[in-house]
Amino acid sequence: MWLLRFLSALILAVMLAGSAFAQTLPAEVDIDVETLTRDVQSLVTRFQDRLDDEDAMVAIAQQAAAQQGEAIAIGVTLTERITAVRTRLDQLGAPPAEGEAPEPELVTAERNALQEERARINLLIGQLEDATITAGDLTDDIAERRRELFSETLSKRYDISQAFGEQFFSDFNDRLDRLTRRVNSWLSFTWRTKQTALIGALFVSLFAAVGAVFGSRKTFGAWIERDRAHEAPTYFARLTVGFWYTLLPTFVFWALLGVIYLIFDNFGVLRGDIAELAVPLFGGLAILYLVLRLSRAVFAPYVRNWRLINIGNRSAVILHVLMVVMATIVVADGVIARFNIILGTSLPITIGMSLLTSIAVGLVLIAMGRVRVEQSGDEPAPASWTRWVQLILLFTGVGLILLAF
Repeated sequence: MWLLRFLSALILAVMLAGSAFAQTLPAEVDIDVETLTRDVQSLVTRFQDRLDDEDAMVAIAQQAAAQQGEAIAIGVTLTERITAVRTRLDQLGAPPAEGEAPEPELVTAERNALQEERARINLLIGQLEDATITAGDLTDDIAERRRELFSETLSKRYDISQAFGEQFFSDFNDRLDRLTRRVNSWLSFTWRTKQTALIGALFVSLFAAVGAVFGSRKTFGAWIERDRAHEAPTYFARLTVGFWYTLLPTFVFWALLGVIYLIFDNFGVLRGDIAELAVPLFGGLAILYLVLRLSRAVFAPYVRNWRLINIGNRSAVILHVLMVVMATIVVADGVIARFNIILGTSLPITIGMSLLTSIAVGLVLIAMGRVRVEQSGDEPAPASWTRWVQLILLFTGVGLILLAF
């Protein structure tokens, strides 16, 4: 009998400890989430009323960013609490099945309370995520509206010193800070609230990438392989292999980018504002990879017998590198321009990046036009059209730089 009393007292002590552990969230959290949601909707309404006031839109965008930060802070608290709730529910275990001995009422009451709290926290986290997405969409809408207002001013004349003045560096640092905060907030919120989904998306994406690399090599290897031992392939053979060498890997790479995007989207970890940043980035990578494959197919810098144009090895290597450099400059300019629109259009950044890109591309074209393709040793002599192409590249490069100013 004494043993039964001792066990009953021990069970009661454990249940009381569990009840103390399972203290519910204070009601203030619900009020904070409700207030946050209401404030975000209020910002949306204010934005609709101030579509022509750029200063007001900037202030609203800053407040929206602050609301996103507050949502993340509350989300961290909720995530810590729901982890504790799940741990306690695991300790309590499942309720007794039909036919088994009933459990103490205190245990049943605690389990029910914890389950209700878990549902409440999940609801609050969902509301926070909706508020965060709404704030992000609002920031994007403000950036788009500011871009429209900016487009209306393009017919005006501006001092070119704006391209490299203090405002340019200030705006650039501001946009970089906005980009960093947006990405960090997404990573922090996703890691704390959807850690399993994020890891799963990364793992599946890595698996898809490895499968794409090895699968494409096994499937298309015979179509794109350029046999170094074949000393004199016909031009038709070189053209055919170059076509498939460019098309098939590019198609696989583009498909892989699309699959990775869909994986993150289906796993529920690709927030709307991050997706808007990912689209131009993925698009830029797609274009850059296409240019890389096409340049290697045409110039064949390391497989001379499969080269599509009649130039020497050294010239082919230099032209290939310059082509990729020029593509990288253009793609980077396009991505930065899109980010500038998304994060808030800046006139100095637009002027400065356009000027720098025009000058850089012009210099690359001039460098391509000055590449020597004369006969060297046993390398083939250039065709007469090569000199015309060089002149065109030189004049185009010089003209682009002059027009930029």
